[in-house]
Amino acid sequence: MYASPCDFIVGNVNIAFEKIYGLPAEYLIGKCVSETMPEVLKPEYNRKKIYSDIAINCGSAIYNEYFEAKDEWYRVYAFSKEKNYVTVVFFEITDFIQASEKWSSLDEYIDDVIVEIDADFNIVSVIASDDSTLYIDKAKMINKGINDIYPEHFSTKLISSAKKAMAEKTKQIFYYRSLILDENKWYKAVVNYIRSNKNYKFVFTRRDITEQKRLEQELFFSDELFKTVFDQVPVGIAFGNNNNLILECNKTLESIVGRTREQLLSYTMADVSFPELPYAEIEKYRLLEKGDIGSVNFVKCYKKDDGNEVWVNISSKPLKLGNNKQFNHLSVIQDVTDYVSSVKALKESERSKEVLLHNLPGLAYRCKYDRDWTMEFVSQGCYQLTGYKSESFINNRDIKFNDIIMPEYRNHVWQTLAEAVENHTQFDIQYEIITATGDIKCVFDRGQAVYTTDGEVEALEGIILDITDKKRKDDEILYINNHDLLTGLYNRRFFEEQKKYFDNEEYLPLSIIIGNINGLRLVNDAYGHNKGDKLINNTSKILMKYCPDGCILARTGGDEFSLLMPNTSFDTAFDLLKKIKQECENYNISVLKRNYNISISLGVDTKTTVNEDIASVIKKAEEYMYKRKLFEHKSSHSYILSSIKTTLYEKSQETEKHAERLSYYTEKITQKLKLSPIECHDLNLLCLLHDVGKIGIDDSVLKKTEPLTENDWKEMRRHSEIGYRIAMSTPETASIAEYILYHHERWDGTGYPRGLAGEDIPLLSRILAVVDAFDAMTQDRVYRKAMTFDYAVEEIRLNASKQFDPDIARIFIGEIIQEEQRLSIIN
Repeated sequence: MYASPCDFIVGNVNIAFEKIYGLPAEYLIGKCVSETMPEVLKPEYNRKKIYSDIAINCGSAIYNEYFEAKDEWYRVYAFSKEKNYVTVVFFEITDFIQASEKWSSLDEYIDDVIVEIDADFNIVSVIASDDSTLYIDKAKMINKGINDIYPEHFSTKLISSAKKAMAEKTKQIFYYRSLILDENKWYKAVVNYIRSNKNYKFVFTRRDITEQKRLEQELFFSDELFKTVFDQVPVGIAFGNNNNLILECNKTLESIVGRTREQLLSYTMADVSFPELPYAEIEKYRLLEKGDIGSVNFVKCYKKDDGNEVWVNISSKPLKLGNNKQFNHLSVIQDVTDYVSSVKALKESERSKEVLLHNLPGLAYRCKYDRDWTMEFVSQGCYQLTGYKSESFINNRDIKFNDIIMPEYRNHVWQTLAEAVENHTQFDIQYEIITATGDIKCVFDRGQAVYTTDGEVEALEGIILDITDKKRKDDEILYINNHDLLTGLYNRRFFEEQKKYFDNEEYLPLSIIIGNINGLRLVNDAYGHNKGDKLINNTSKILMKYCPDGCILARTGGDEFSLLMPNTSFDTAFDLLKKIKQECENYNISVLKRNYNISISLGVDTKTTVNEDIASVIKKAEEYMYKRKLFEHKSSHSYILSSIKTTLYEKSQETEKHAERLSYYTEKITQKLKLSPIECHDLNLLCLLHDVGKIGIDDSVLKKTEPLTENDWKEMRRHSEIGYRIAMSTPETASIAEYILYHHERWDGTGYPRGLAGEDIPLLSRILAVVDAFDAMTQDRVYRKAMTFDYAVEEIRLNASKQFDPDIARIFIGEIIQEEQRLSIIN
């Protein structure tokens, strides 16, 4: 066929061509090719351009062409011997293509390379359309193993394809890319399994499709807009062929997987991007290739070469692009790392929230804004807190939450909620609930309202915590902070706070009573602090009995009490003072056997005007109290001292006769020493109370019949210091306190409690030491009989200048012997 390059005017055709097209030569000659054979203008043929290039350049081309109308294949040779003219020759090759089982297709061996391989994968023969395409001498290839000729990655692929062809009895096709002589070459490879009797072999055909790939890609990406969108779209895109090989990808995919385009175009999606892909996902790709499923979707964590991890969502679907058979599926790869991290964080947050709610010492809730607290959600902690299951409260199924709030708290709780809702603030409430078992629990409720876009209250949300133990401990701490631990009355700190609170016009007149226990120090020193504490407690009970409601009674000192009475006149307060005094007298009468009286001095004053200073009112009450104390103190102490002497005589071997004898002996000495009347009075009182400290010594030591041990003596020696404190507690005996303290000191300094010596020991103590020792020796004791008169005198003489003052010992011996001789003459 001859045709001009403008529109290929048909110059001539032969009979064979008429048969091919089914048109007579008369109809074809002289007409444009585009008119008689419009298929040459179709994009997939593009014959117009090919023929024009051949005609203008006097070139040639060989290709295979399929005539769909006749279902026939032709080998086409196009060439130009004269510029602007082209000759096209058609050879039918349909039978070769359809009948050949030995060769995969005629197209595979006409132009390129055919390699025959035996069962041991050694090369038997090589056929090439152009030996230069082998890049190696054919003779050197014969009888060589595949692994000896080709690179490892290719030989491995070739051998595996051959084995698969043998197993499946079908030809295997794969594509590969090779860098040869600095040129990137694309090849299509076909492997056939051929069996003859008991022998079999493989035929490998290779065809250079580099130009075809280039033209396909140029055609596919000719549109600049598409290229721009393709590279800038924020998801990775990859186009693949039937073998899942990546034929093209965008820059986003390069960024996601951390590999270059050149690397990606050499492998399949599974091989390159996700080598750890589970078998199930690989199988899905195979089903996609066969057309058994419409898509493949999965999310996977991909580890880049640099060690970083990225989560991707992969979606692969079949791709239909008209007659383009290369790009047969599309994969979209989206970086979902942030999303996966968010989901993980959300799950962790939900898990943490669930753990928190589960372990919360209470419950979390969401309820309607109504007085019933209609619950919409209640956490698991509900049962532990209330004894009711969560679902019992949902929509008030079994019980309303408001019903378990103690009645006295309900209005307060509602008012607090209403105020918080109105002000759009958080609410914090403490109230008590009654559980299903009837227990009362204190709870802390913190929450807030949830509003709609219109500002309406949608719900209340919050948490309710069990603070029963905390409240109990807080109450204990508050009680300790505000109360006196001994009496249970309020303490001075609380009294001072309440004093400021009541110092207000609405509480006038404000009366204050101040009280002070008489003789407490003397009781503490004589009987011990246990007895003193008992005196304080008994006194506080009397005061509490007469403390009006709304008043504050506090122990504001060791022996001091204060009573704060708001809205109380002076007359009313004074009447109360008299009732307290009378109650103390009644108590003293009712308790027959006692060591002490309850005696409390009381003072009162009243604040009647706002400008009056509360401190001056308290001071006036104290002044009044101290005046009363002057009158009441002496009688109280006299009673206590009398009680102490009685107790002492009951506890120890000391008797009133002993005191009388000591007074008799000391009188003889005072006359010789010419002591003053005051000294004589003090010495006489010392004879009565010198061993008063023994009231504080344990009975087991005082009444012990065996000799005292070292520990017993340590206990016994304490009585002089105890006696000193007792004597110092009252003005009537304070003058002899020092004599009591030192009456067991020795002249040589070996006595107790201070180890004084000689005249450093007070004179009255030295006198008492002599006469007390003499009387002790001449009287019966629980652990011995009385010594004789002569023996006792001799002991005094022997211990003069050691235990006793020698002058006093001499005077005493002289006087006592003289008295003894006088009594003998009388007798």
